[in-house]
Amino acid sequence: MSDKALSKQQKYQLVHEDYDGTAGYYQERYNAAEEFRVQLIDFILSLPPHAVVLDCGSGPGKEACVIAKSAQKVVALDLSANMLTKVKENNPMIEIVHANMNTLPFVNSSFDAIWCSRAIIHIPQEDLAQTLTEFYRVLKRDGMLGLLFRIPDEVIAMKEEFLPETAPHSEHLVYYRNLYSEVYMKDVLTRIGFAIEKKDPGVSIDNEVSLYMRARKVN
Repeated sequence: MSDKALSKQQKYQLVHEDYDGTAGYYQERYNAAEEFRVQLIDFILSLPPHAVVLDCGSGPGKEACVIAKSAQKVVALDLSANMLTKVKENNPMIEIVHANMNTLPFVNSSFDAIWCSRAIIHIPQEDLAQTLTEFYRVLKRDGMLGLLFRIPDEVIAMKEEFLPETAPHSEHLVYYRNLYSEVYMKDVLTRIGFAIEKKDPGVSIDNEVSLYMRARKVN
């Protein structure tokens, strides 16, 4: 399967169906708040007082729950309604929003910070700049972005993948993702107007290497 076989709307549908179908398994198996604890702590320690934070692509909300201990308010946004149900089970006080991060349903300058942990990999290449521009738009002046993304193993700019879903009883689902290199992501972020403040690698439970970038909105 290739990017020419499906429209971007169909690619988003793959993501939606995959996470709606595996929300329970994902909740049980994965805990990015622990896998990327060092990176999450860096993000939290960099928050301003009384921060309003958007967890973009929140999944079941385990990271949102940790952020909520330090922030004044956390909003969890996800494409999967079943994932957002898990958020409410984990912390009923967290506000949830069912939407695609490529078109955020918020007014300009709504948030002090955005946390986006690996969810950006589900954004097709043709929508990456638009999505990061949306992040920039809804951040306040000097707002912070904490971005974690899977990087390619090869020395390439980006790689689109359609993988078989490995969760039990999910053989009919497709795990769609895009791997972006450090250079590629940095170029897109800086062209939009972000300044990169920190970079730090991390390894998931599946032994996949991701990169954390803390970036600041430049006005």
